[in-house]
Amino acid sequence: LEGDPGGTGAANALAFRLYARVKKLDKGIEPGVYKLSPNMKMSAIISKLQVGQPDEIIVSVPDSLRVTQYADHATGLKNFNATNFLAIVKSGKWMDGTQVSATYWFVLPKAKNAAYALEGYLYPATYYFNASDDETAVIKRMLGTLGEQLCPGPNGNPQVPGEYYLDHTQCRAHAAS
Repeated sequence: LEGDPGGTGAANALAFRLYARVKKLDKGIEPGVYKLSPNMKMSAIISKLQVGQPDEIIVSVPDSLRVTQYADHATGLKNFNATNFLAIVKSGKWMDGTQVSATYWFVLPKAKNAAYALEGYLYPATYYFNASDDETAVIKRMLGTLGEQLCPGPNGNPQVPGEYYLDHTQCRAHAAS
């Protein structure tokens, strides 16, 4: 309840927690990001939280992991297939056979002796994914985040996501220093 100018947010949050505890509804609430409406009643909010179907899933990939360990952190994504994820990161090819390097100029084609083509290209961070995202969406988002780190755009503030990292010339002109 951040940004509550009237200061009622803290009182409302406390009332919500007490209501849930008294009604014994504070158990079984699933973690995640839920879209709630200001006109929802407390019982409706609790019911939505207990269904366990968040609108967004938080996926945290810590630094220093191997790309083979990333899939373990994508639990909760309904359409995520760990086998397909590993096939893409190993081969450097999307499931339709297209080279990842054909879209992301900063991704080199798989070297002959490389075990995993995308090792070092998937940016470890905390992400909010749509619950329905699949392995392709996860990889594209992680590659895009690396691209934003490499080519943040003018003053580190690109106007359009991908505008600078998907274009080699634009990236060179607006690369990270």
